[in-house]
Amino acid sequence: MCHWHRSCRERRLADDHLSLIAGVTRVQRDELAAHGIGTVTAVAELEALPFKPSRGSVESYARVIAQAEAQVALSRPRRPPYIACAHRNPARDSADSPEPSPGDLFLDLEGDPHAVEGGREYLFGVVSIAHDGTPVYEAFWG
Repeated sequence: MCHWHRSCRERRLADDHLSLIAGVTRVQRDELAAHGIGTVTAVAELEALPFKPSRGSVESYARVIAQAEAQVALSRPRRPPYIACAHRNPARDSADSPEPSPGDLFLDLEGDPHAVEGGREYLFGVVSIAHDGTPVYEAFWG
């Protein structure tokens, strides 16, 4: 685990760093930057690749451009879509679930690909509510 992860992530977000594009390789990031294209937004605004790649195919860069476009579009604030229902189904609505009470357990499953070298670690957590109302968390690494 990197103790600087949060600071680095905040800096990458503030810089709109190319590494934020899902699926982009280091070679592609370096080549884009060498051609003055240094942000996710700049990649998303490309109509087409303005250079011939020294490594890789034009098609692989087209996928990076499409991915950047999608990420930029999704990052813009918009009203979330919804569907109005004419009636509710109490058998299926979570809103009709009972209020939490002592003895209830809440399960949390998380995967961390960077927790250990060469593999993924899983953290399983169980939160229970003590009789005095305070949450108690138990973690189990897998």
